Amino acid sequence: MEYVIDVLKETLNEEEAGYYYRKSIVEMNEEERMPYMENEMKYLAFFRELFELNDQELIIRINFICSSDIEEFFDNEKDDFINEIKKVGIENIMLKKEVVIREFDDIVHFIKLSYRDFRAGFGKVELWYNNLDLKISSNSDYIYILETFNGVSEVLEEISGRNAVYMKKINTL
Repeated sequence: MEYVIDVLKETLNEEEAGYYYRKSIVEMNEEERMPYMENEMKYLAFFRELFELNDQELIIRINFICSSDIEEFFDNEKDDFINEIKKVGIENIMLKKEVVIREFDDIVHFIKLSYRDFRAGFGKVELWYNNLDLKISSNSDYIYILETFNGVSEVLEEISGRNAVYMKKINTL
């Protein structure tokens, strides 16, 4: 089963979407940026809880990265992003290898990038929580796609509710 993971309860109409996606987070002033940063924190808390439930382990694959990605970060975050690249390994990123992560803080900025890069975030980052039978892929438009092979458990529903992250089932033919 596939679900859209979204921090917005309702889907935006075209006019709302045009306004919502008009600038990157780093281009916004502090007031404009506040709801986006709050939403980013919701996603990080959601992914962290899944990580903890998955015996503090996940697999990440970064499917593409480019030099301009650093511009999605504020000056005080850029060094941390570069350090994460080193920890995951540039060769693993370039070869799209799956990497086991045992420290959630080692990938926080990759998750931030997958959220902030709303113009080209589709499939940029994939997270596997194997013990939970979940795969989460970044998408554009500040959302993620969750695939589950055993349906959505009560625990997953509780985690999403606690973090104000909405799971919307994707109807497939």
